[in-house]
This record gives sequence, C-alpha cells and structure tokens, in this order.
Amino acid sequence: MPQVSFLADFRHGDHPDLKGRKQFIGKSLAVLHLVLKDRQSALKQLGQAVLQKAQLDADLNEEALDIYLRNLLGEAKLYANRNALPGHETIIATFRSCARKVSCGACAGKDICNGHDLEDPRIVARGALCLEPLTSTFANLVALAARLYAMALHCPGHLELRLKTTRAEATASLGGRTFFPDDDDAGQRKAVVEISLPLEELNASHIVRLPYVMFHEVFVHGPESWTAAGRRVETSETCEFREGFVDAAAAHLLSVALTRRDVTLFDDESLRLLLAEATQAAHKERTTPGYGNTSLRAASELKTLRQNGAILFGAIERMNLGGHAALLAAIINSWPSSPRQRGAFLAHLDRILPGLPLSADTPRATQRLFSHLGGVLKGGEAVDHQLVRKCLSISADLDESDF
Repeated sequence: MPQVSFLADFRHGDHPDLKGRKQFIGKSLAVLHLVLKDRQSALKQLGQAVLQKAQLDADLNEEALDIYLRNLLGEAKLYANRNALPGHETIIATFRSCARKVSCGACAGKDICNGHDLEDPRIVARGALCLEPLTSTFANLVALAARLYAMALHCPGHLELRLKTTRAEATASLGGRTFFPDDDDAGQRKAVVEISLPLEELNASHIVRLPYVMFHEVFVHGPESWTAAGRRVETSETCEFREGFVDAAAAHLLSVALTRRDVTLFDDESLRLLLAEATQAAHKERTTPGYGNTSLRAASELKTLRQNGAILFGAIERMNLGGHAALLAAIINSWPSSPRQRGAFLAHLDRILPGLPLSADTPRATQRLFSHLGGVLKGGEAVDHQLVRKCLSISADLDESDF
C-alpha cells in the first residue's frame, strides 16, 4: 500500500469566543454524562437543570472557564441533594471527573482566557482543553476515515484536516462544510472542516448528531478528488454521488465503528448505540424528502437529489456488503471525476445491482461490483486500470469485518 497519512489539526484560534466555549463544554458534559447517562426521569431532570445553568452562567465572562465548570458541578450536587435523587452519586462522579480535567492553568500555562478577542485565540491555540469533547471526537473520526482510504488510495500523500468551529447563524441548526485553502496541492492535501454549532440552543439532539456531521465532512469531502492536479474545487451540495452514495458509506462506517467500539472515545456501550442510531437517523433526514423537521422547499429538493445515491448504497448494504460498497465509494471519491461521470457510475450501478450474487458468495459479488469501474469512468484521466485490477483483488479477499 502507498504511504498515506491523515492529520487532525485543531490547535489554533478558529473557535468560538470564551462565552461560546463555555456553552459548548458545559452543555456537552451535561448531555453526555447526565442527560444521556441514565433514562430515569428524575436524573434526566438533573441534566436539564445543569443545561439551563450552563446557558445562564456562560454570560459571566469574568469567570475562568474551569471555575465555570466547577460551578456547574456545584449546581448538579445542589439539585440532586435538594430533590433527594436516588443513585445520583455515581452519575455525578463521572461528570465531576470530566469537568476537573479542564484546567485553564494546565491548558496554556499562566495565561488564562478572559474574553479578550485578541489574546484568547492565541491561548486556545496552545491547548484547547475546553473543546476536548469535540477535538478528541474529530481526531478519532479522522483516524477512522484514514483506515479505509489507506486501502482505497493508490498514490502516496498527506492530508491535513483542520477543524474550525463557529457559532451558527441560525440558532437551532447544526451544520458543516469543507473548503480547500490555497495551498491545497497534490501530495500535500489540505482541507478545512468548519462546524457550525448552535451554541445558544445546544441540546442532546445536537450532541448525538455531531459525530455524523463531522464524519460526513471528514470522509466525504476531506479526501475527495485526491488525485487531482493542484488545488481542488469544492463539490456542490447537489452531487447525488458524494452527498448521497458516499454520505451513506460514511453513515454505515460510523455506525459499525460505534457498534463495534472502533471509535475509542466513547466507553459507555449504551451511549455508543445511541450515537449509532442518531447517525442513521441524521443520514435518513439528510437524504429522504419529507423526513425530518424541515419543510423548506430548497431543503426538500436537495434531499431528492441525494436520495438516489443513498438508495443504491442501501441496496448493497442489505446484501451485507456495506464495507465493500464503502471501499468502492472511497475509491471513486478520490478520483477527480466530473459530475457526468459520477452520475454515470450511479446509473450503471443501478443496472447491475439485480445481477449481483447473494452475499454468501462475497468474492463473486465484489468481482461484479468492482469490475465495471474502468468502463463507467472511461474518458476520465483519473481512471487507473491498474488500480481497478488491484481493487478487484483486494476486495475479493476482504470480509465485512475487515472494514
């Protein structure tokens, strides 16, 4: 295999201000370790109380962020004792442990963020402990994507994925986008993954979907057009291949990784399963017209365009060949193919699906699945027929558990 490396970069100043970071860390810890940790209604009320306190206290910018978290911990203890909540000691202990890991002094030495627009970004760039639930998830997701693309890519290179977080303009929306800086080039790929966080309204629904939103950008767009010459051009949201088929591959890989505990960030099994369910629900909402809470015509039209690619991936996934289909998605995603070529691939795939052997005959099924690559993308300079033959050989020897 060629030498391929992915690097997650998040230590810089492109993150929300002090108030925004307080909102994120306070609410994230409350959701992950209180709201979602236990289904008892009384303990869920404890989590909601801490969520409200996190929003109110974030306005007090004169407080250091670690002091802000200690105050949230105090609120949790006070609420539990006042309401005589049974079994709260164990659940609060986990919240306490995570909150105490954030030390402003340990993060960047004697310099502590105080809400100063010029100084704070330089301090955050040296540590960013206050963003740990986000940055550690991002690093894990980059490693997950790198594992599959190491099999898919046929030329060496390096990809630096820079995580940028911003306050969402629409307060209730969680979103992501990827763009390529001017120094993105062949062999030294660079991509900026920008995640918009609805910090004022941040809740459990946003937190459980955050891994999927980030992994879509990391897996679908970060390595896209890997073999292009020079700087890459961003993909339109209307691309049914990348926004439908490759997005479905991302949702499949993330769900499987969470279920198998390949994403090491989350130790709690019930939380991992909840995140896997949220991943599938978010993917369905993104690619299914009429599904979800949006009624905007523009959003519905985008979903319609993406739906075909997602349906095709789902058909292969139901044959227990989801991992092989994800490898196929990554291979074609790495080529700088035109929209017409990507559309031709999906059309051809639609035609051959009825003839695929049952999943019990994995080598023959994958032979059929991969064998049309060269023909479908003919005329494109990116097609490497040696790579096609290599993929045929590799895919036939792989079991679904290898992905």
